[in-house]
Amino acid sequence: DLDQLVGVLLSDLPDVPSSDKTMKIVPDLALFGVPWAALHLPGDRQSLIDRGPLAILDQPAPVSHVDRFHHRDGRLLAVGANGNAAVESAGLKTLQNAEPEARDVAAAWPADQATLRIGADAANALIQDDNLASYEAIHVASHALVLRGRPEKSMLLLAGEEHEALTADAIRALDLDAAFVFLSSCEAGGGREMRAEYAGLARSFLDAGADAVVAPLIVVDDEAAKAMAARFYAHWLSGQSVPAALRAAQLDLRHGDERWAHPFFWAFYQPIVAAAP
Repeated sequence: DLDQLVGVLLSDLPDVPSSDKTMKIVPDLALFGVPWAALHLPGDRQSLIDRGPLAILDQPAPVSHVDRFHHRDGRLLAVGANGNAAVESAGLKTLQNAEPEARDVAAAWPADQATLRIGADAANALIQDDNLASYEAIHVASHALVLRGRPEKSMLLLAGEEHEALTADAIRALDLDAAFVFLSSCEAGGGREMRAEYAGLARSFLDAGADAVVAPLIVVDDEAAKAMAARFYAHWLSGQSVPAALRAAQLDLRHGDERWAHPFFWAFYQPIVAAAP
């Protein structure tokens, strides 16, 4: 099945050498759920990211569009929630690494440029932050509840029973000006509205004003998610663009610790870019 998919999608891909230029992919509906980074090129077993960085766009955009997602010495909001009443009511297990992951991400920033909200403080961290538009990067590590066929009702499970749920619709109403949002939450990169276009949690953050969203398409191990986040920020803070930093992190996991070498631990993260900045 994978060979057939590659033959359909990549058979006409020009035979160009690897480079640091970002390849833009504009999928149609269900193709947003394809793990593009893991697709091998026709005729060999080289993965698509061996060619260079990838950016998944919601519609065509200028060539230079994806080259602007570089670190600008701005502020960070890092949010982490291992578990709460909403997680329990959804029948999900408490995470072990979401809050440590948020701490590690915040620790990578200068202390006066990072805001950390974990545990109970994560509940309304996005809804009640009056300075939300001032963050260059927003990192969220938590459970997500993704409802198939009803992406507008999907939500990040940050809140307990007494707090407002952060649904896709509530996210869309936020006022963001972030270069990117990193959603370290299961299936947060997936979702589509059957009659229209790409939808879901990542789409809502783009609609709220984020330029790009990095998120996984599938359920991910939270220890692997923590490892991915650490490697992504190390590369992004060194000056790489968001697509290039994600690619470097994916290659790190693929060639590094054998626990995370399987594509299920690295290939299903997508850098989703809004075509209209």
